[in-house]
Amino acid sequence: MRIGDRIAFRQSETWQKFRQEVAERQGNNDYVTGLPLTEDWNCHHLCVDQEKYNELNFDNFIAGDSNKLPRSV
Repeated sequence: MRIGDRIAFRQSETWQKFRQEVAERQGNNDYVTGLPLTEDWNCHHLCVDQEKYNELNFDNFIAGDSNKLPRSV
């Protein structure tokens, strides 16, 4: 899948609903820290197989929020 296809896919209603359900299944918390997600959280795809990019399988996604990770000095 090319970058333009991925962008269009992420703007689809199907993706937006799926993304929200990923967060809800995690209790609207960051996967790593367990802290509440902020408005700019990301839905991380755990499967690196490009052929399976459009397969919306909840086992392959996590809600992550880099704003919740500690910053190193």
